[in-house]
Amino acid sequence: MKRRKQDADGDLRLVDDEEESGDESIAEEELIEEEEDDDDDLAAAADDPEARRKVLERIAEDEARGDTTQERQAWDPRQGKTEEELECDPRAYAMLHRLDVEWPCLSLDIIADERGGGRTVFPHELTLACGTQAGEASANRLNVVRVSNLGRVEIDDPDEDDDRYLDDDADESSTDPTVGACCVPHPGSVNRVACFERLAATWSEDGHVRVWDLAEPLRRLADGARRDTTQNPVATLGSDDEGYAVAWARDGRLATGDNAGAVKTWHLDRPTPATTWRQRRAVEDVAWSPAEDTVLIAVGGDQALRVYDTRAPRGAMISAQNAHAADINSLAWNRAVSYLVATAGDDGILKVWDLRAFGGASTATTPDPVGCFAWHEGNPISSVQWDPHDESALVLAAADNTVTLWDLSVEDDHPAPREGTDDFLSSVPPQLLFIHQGLTDPKEVKYHPQIPRLLLTTAADGLSFFIPALEGKPR
Repeated sequence: MKRRKQDADGDLRLVDDEEESGDESIAEEELIEEEEDDDDDLAAAADDPEARRKVLERIAEDEARGDTTQERQAWDPRQGKTEEELECDPRAYAMLHRLDVEWPCLSLDIIADERGGGRTVFPHELTLACGTQAGEASANRLNVVRVSNLGRVEIDDPDEDDDRYLDDDADESSTDPTVGACCVPHPGSVNRVACFERLAATWSEDGHVRVWDLAEPLRRLADGARRDTTQNPVATLGSDDEGYAVAWARDGRLATGDNAGAVKTWHLDRPTPATTWRQRRAVEDVAWSPAEDTVLIAVGGDQALRVYDTRAPRGAMISAQNAHAADINSLAWNRAVSYLVATAGDDGILKVWDLRAFGGASTATTPDPVGCFAWHEGNPISSVQWDPHDESALVLAAADNTVTLWDLSVEDDHPAPREGTDDFLSSVPPQLLFIHQGLTDPKEVKYHPQIPRLLLTTAADGLSFFIPALEGKPR
């Protein structure tokens, strides 16, 4: 199963990107032997003022030359090395913030606001819902969180050719982010949360899907203070077992999948499911078609990809057996190119499928994927999503403690290894654009639908919000 329970402590606290030292982009390992040598030289000259002066002059000269003696090399994040000290290069990000939470969350989703789409001007504001995995069942809650004044990364280097340079006279206090939260008590741990307008659906470990009206928590957040509230769900949907798969249709219907293998669709005003299909093993994810309101896909522990139509309740319309070599954990349907579907699972493989190549439910063979990427092979992938602002881009979260960004439109202009390139860099697929690190056991990653390239992640050590600055500047 893709989402094991987590434990942690702490409060809701925003960590500024200046504090964040655990988020690294793809490439630079900083070796610290040179700094240690300087410290040793200063200690040896402690009793000799003239010798100390010469050491300080040498250090100043090294810094003026840009510390060219310090060795930098590409580092493979999949190796899991812990003996070296890694340093975040802020130039890799246009924005980078982290939010510590009292209890870790397996899932989050973004609540659309009224500020409109296509927002690119800093500072940013976002609202999200996330559900806890508390140490005691009675301590769990559905958190509605608003984070405001999310500023961009500032480069504290006057020699850097970057418009993010922080002037000494700038008022840094004006860029401090703020956090507001309204928490609703929740029965049991939250396995998954999915938002639709002002509603949130939560899968609980007690085997129920609950639908919550977030109007009151959002009103309290607008008051500018943290005020928790107690309320009842507007709908409670029963199941044979707990589950992780839940998705909203465009018209407000729900699709769910549970660990007993049941795929169900629901109308919120009815206590029983509208349709039910049965699979052999647990259902891990479901997604509605962006083009056809009656069509959805389910994936899970039987390693198959199945397409269902609510007009045909007897069984799957398309069934692709052995789509992966292990459990399929996550599914994403491209909303701009409706025949493209991405899947990822315990095998650590990302696959992209063209649904036009599939036959019917009785087809014996599964067509080859149009894209297959084994970068995370051996590290289960728990989440994948297409970029709503770029039909060829997607993001995923994996058990190697990384979140990776991909652009499938990129072609390899250098199929042979380039001269002077080490083995690691030669192994990097050209479609892999960015690696976000510094996370512990990331579980879900989401693009913000209204702020291009803004990504949100949830992991065992909290939430993070970032915008990558590809080629040094935001695109």
